[in-house]
Amino acid sequence: MSRPLAISVAVLALSGCGASDEESPPLDKEACEAPARVVDGRCLAPGEQDNGCPAGTVLQPDDSCRAAGVAAPPSCPAGLMALPGDEACEPVMECPTGTWGDLALEANTQHVDQSYGGGASDGSAEHPWTTIGEALPAAAPGALVAVATGTYAEDVVIAGKPLRLRGVCPDRVDVVGSAQGAAAIIVREGASGSEIGGLALSGVGAGLVVSGAEGVAIDHLWVHDAGNRGIDGESTLGPTSLTVSRALIEGNAGFGIYLEGSQAQLQDVVVRDTAPLATAPAYGHNIHIHHDPSGTPSLVTMRRAVIERGHELGVAVIGADAVLEEIVVRGVLPQVTTQATGRGISAQGSPGSASTGSLQLRNALVEHNHEIGLFVGGTEAQLEGLVVRQTQPQSSDQLFGRGLSIQAGLDGAPASVTMIGSVIEESFGFGALISGSDAHFEGVVVRATAPRAADQKFGRGLSVQSDVTTQRGSNITLLGSLVEQSHDIGVLVASSGATIEGVAIRDTAAAPASPQSGAGLSICIAPNMVAPSIATVRASLIERSHLFGMVVSGSDAQLDGLLITTTAPNGANHFGDGLVVVSEGALASAAIAHSRIEDSHRAAITSFGALVTLADSRLQCQAVDLNGEDHLGFDFALRDDGGNSCGCPADDGPCHLMSVGLEPPDPLTELD
Repeated sequence: MSRPLAISVAVLALSGCGASDEESPPLDKEACEAPARVVDGRCLAPGEQDNGCPAGTVLQPDDSCRAAGVAAPPSCPAGLMALPGDEACEPVMECPTGTWGDLALEANTQHVDQSYGGGASDGSAEHPWTTIGEALPAAAPGALVAVATGTYAEDVVIAGKPLRLRGVCPDRVDVVGSAQGAAAIIVREGASGSEIGGLALSGVGAGLVVSGAEGVAIDHLWVHDAGNRGIDGESTLGPTSLTVSRALIEGNAGFGIYLEGSQAQLQDVVVRDTAPLATAPAYGHNIHIHHDPSGTPSLVTMRRAVIERGHELGVAVIGADAVLEEIVVRGVLPQVTTQATGRGISAQGSPGSASTGSLQLRNALVEHNHEIGLFVGGTEAQLEGLVVRQTQPQSSDQLFGRGLSIQAGLDGAPASVTMIGSVIEESFGFGALISGSDAHFEGVVVRATAPRAADQKFGRGLSVQSDVTTQRGSNITLLGSLVEQSHDIGVLVASSGATIEGVAIRDTAAAPASPQSGAGLSICIAPNMVAPSIATVRASLIERSHLFGMVVSGSDAQLDGLLITTTAPNGANHFGDGLVVVSEGALASAAIAHSRIEDSHRAAITSFGALVTLADSRLQCQAVDLNGEDHLGFDFALRDDGGNSCGCPADDGPCHLMSVGLEPPDPLTELD
């Protein structure tokens, strides 16, 4: 390769590299000072969204900026619940006085009172039935069946006609299913439009099953300690739809709420402490939303909910469509037998479904779960106002602990995710991992990612990488975001594409098990791959990194309006370059304009067999302005496109090029 400049070990000036007569051109026509970007005529700093709100906040109708996620309500004792926004635990329903409480009794109401012993029953208030089973055949379609205080040990089946089954309150009316029945209450074909409320359900089987009935309304229900699913809505007997409001589902086995091929609206619900079945210890999911065997997806909306503890998965969405708003998912435990997983939310496409499914998650708090806080695999997801924090390592091997994982599905289909105004913090291994998938992040904060607990490796804030199975690269647009307090690498782009704008990457430290680590931004070829990364980085800040502020390895980068500052060496006082461009596996190139690199320990810019062009930029206060080294058969080339200046303490002098045998960084060798 021909070189545009003569190189020797002596200090040489780049031709035309002195201070220009005029100031360097601003970042753009609006004259914002780098690093910044312009939106609607305003200069926005790194980590600031287009709407002016800081990363991790959401613009409100009154123009204020609200922190991402919802406040965590208290965890409550059995029988009491607290929803997002609540500050105290309350019963599912206040118990009124009187035999029939506040029930709106009607002329055709069928009354049930277990304590009645005054003679023959006819369903009247004076002579009520003593079991619910006696009242059902006597009730007219649509009639109210009013249940007084008592424990009703029976298996209730509503079929052939809609009924309104209501107790005075869950604390006083408990329906307990037997070993002979599938559930304490079943709503079947012909019972569309039925209502269930004011009851507690428990027993050997499930609490409540709805199948083959539509428009079933469920409210003020306490389903507890059932030997199987708490609430089960499935299409086995035909189209099924239900609404659940003001419900506490706790201490059930297998699944708290299970929805298969059904439509459901859930409002003001708490689902917690779901235990695995003795025959299926891999379960214990609080909420499980699935397609049915024919591939028909469930369609579910859930608002104002708390999902806590349980086992394996807090919320599972598989081949289904779910909209989740104002929810808290916390403290999910691993599988009992293997001590694996323990994810907060898992949304996956399914090759067996008629659709890939989708997830919309807004204003949510996902905290203190295990293995992965939020997993999106082979499906679409819209995430807004989300906080994922304190995800713990997988108990079985102390690996993982990722806040967010976006990956290809089991069939290799990529995931597609948009995340806005959200925070991911205090994860292990990776704050956010994107593998073989596509993502748009805007106003996102990734903070305080620790190395893996098992081996003290990684600790990467955001990793955008190719899938090891399909070898498909990822693509990300990262805007107005902040990545800080990471280990090993702040932001990694490996055999993938990236557009990064208005982003701050700072305080990246080395991982204890990887002493040659600590780069703020790395754009490279993934291990065992040949595809380069292609990245555009604009109006961004990289500060207080270790070893290297930014690395471009075997890849191509367009860099405009960057500030790379305060790059420190490793513990052995080695390295410390602001920008390194190295031909490793393929020719690398970087075009740099309207940028500033300052306070690097070693060199501002080093080319190892790579093509680097520099225009309208300032290099201030480092040991070496520019360094070039041939590497692995590639000749370096540094091209001056004018408007550059260097120096210390002022950057008002010519830039100098050196070739003094500096060592390049090691290539990336591991992807998790």
